[in-house]
Amino acid sequence: SSGINAEWPLRPGRDAMSCQTGIVASSKLANYLASNGHHSDRCIKITIEDEELQLIQNRISAGDYESDWDRNVMVCVEDDEPCYIFYRLDQKANDGAYNYVFMSYVPNDAGVKKKKVPTATLR
Repeated sequence: SSGINAEWPLRPGRDAMSCQTGIVASSKLANYLASNGHHSDRCIKITIEDEELQLIQNRISAGDYESDWDRNVMVCVEDDEPCYIFYRLDQKANDGAYNYVFMSYVPNDAGVKKKKVPTATLR
């Protein structure tokens, strides 16, 4: 089981995203995901801060998904900071929604606690 207890799309103030660790989405992240404004974004970076999933960065598409990779994903990752990245592809699913690649980045140089929380959150 993914540990997420809300159906898509989220309704801010009514639905909650959580996992076995008790980490929840911040209201800023939930509102952002519930809006349709993020469809022009190529890359969305999320981290865990103060026991919440926080929207840290959203980067606008400037080309196709292959040419956007380095200027989006590579600038999001840091040597010592775990994060989650949603990367939007150009292809759409049968329902017309964009396909995304989900990445969980946990660098070797991150501290032990910074490594444990993101890993446990995915279970």
